Amino acid sequence: MKKFIRQVYSEAVKQHRNIFHSKLIYFTMIAWPLLQLVSIFLGYKPFFEGEIVIGNIIYTKQTFFLFILTGFIGFNCFWSMVESAWNMSYERTSGTLEIIFLSPCNKLAVLYGRALGTLLENVWIIIVYSFFFIVLNGSLNLMILIKTPIIFLMLIVSAAIWGGLLNAIFLFSRDSTFLFYLLNAPMELFSGVKIPVSVFPFWAKVISTFFPLTYCLIGIRHLLNIELNSQIFMNYIYLILSLGIIVLLTSIIIKLAEKNYRKTGEMSFY
Repeated sequence: MKKFIRQVYSEAVKQHRNIFHSKLIYFTMIAWPLLQLVSIFLGYKPFFEGEIVIGNIIYTKQTFFLFILTGFIGFNCFWSMVESAWNMSYERTSGTLEIIFLSPCNKLAVLYGRALGTLLENVWIIIVYSFFFIVLNGSLNLMILIKTPIIFLMLIVSAAIWGGLLNAIFLFSRDSTFLFYLLNAPMELFSGVKIPVSVFPFWAKVISTFFPLTYCLIGIRHLLNIELNSQIFMNYIYLILSLGIIVLLTSIIIKLAEKNYRKTGEMSFY
């Protein structure tokens, strides 16, 4: 286990050095989330007066703002994993993809390291901006400060495991741009980023179960008392099960693709 963690750390450091080597990259990383948050804040500001009722849930000004903000943070963490996986295309075009195959490191450790290397660099600025807007909205309290480490630990672990699967798919596929269309708008809509999952029709709730972000957001909003859920224990069970399935699926993809590589000499599994 110690060796696995060391390999994850080393790959995360390597990913950081490969990607975040320009001041322009840091500028866009700082400016883009700020523009998104300002857009969300101004777009929903007319609704921040009085109580807001969605389905059978009543939101105050503070809780409705936190509902939107938690959705923004969660979605951006998971979406940054798609960006991390896209970097596999640069490995392919630059001819360095073979290094991953030839490395004696655990392939899962490499993929999770790549995911964490991108995730941690994107998350810190989102955390800073989020606290600024929480203070601006008057929503900051001791409960949020105490529960924040738990929330981000759950979010980072879940997003990293999700990112490992995406990296595996991009690693062994010649063209995975279809994932952008498959995971962008559907994940934002059906995971409850902007709309509570509880008000979805049955068919939409079924789709939402395929995204671990759904369970993360339900758990986060319950911890912050934004949405109280009587089935919260089962929600955490579902989150653990979904992450376990994703880890298993990632391992299967790696093994099948490596078997295909040994047989055909071709790195594109599909």
